Amino acid sequence: MNILLTLDENYLLPCKVMLDSLFASNPAETDVTVYLLHSAIPAEKLEELASFCAAFGAALRPIAVDAALFESAPTSKRYPKEMYYRLLSPLILPREVERNLWSQAEFDTVTAKKLCELREQFWKDTVQQSPERMAVVL
Repeated sequence: MNILLTLDENYLLPCKVMLDSLFASNPAETDVTVYLLHSAIPAEKLEELASFCAAFGAALRPIAVDAALFESAPTSKRYPKEMYYRLLSPLILPREVERNLWSQAEFDTVTAKKLCELREQFWKDTVQQSPERMAVVL
């Protein structure tokens, strides 16, 4: 299972809370990779988050994004440019990532569902879901 996060250094604590909930709610998930799109999170903070994920058997794959991509986009302290990175995630993530579950770091509702239930609901390999179906709020 691939999880996509897009955030800046200010959201690392909410990110850890969400990930803790995700891992606690899904102990049977053994192949979790967390992709983190960011612009300027310091290496030591990324190492700390990688260790946190590793403690649950998950891998962290941080990907630095050029901040200039959204330099003219409206932002604030609460809404940094990183919130836009998910829009380009198909172009930024490695090609081998065919599917991912995007989650806001501070939004914990998604972790209340088991990942296997989400996979069954949305990622059936033999069935294409309509855009309307994929837009269901969890």
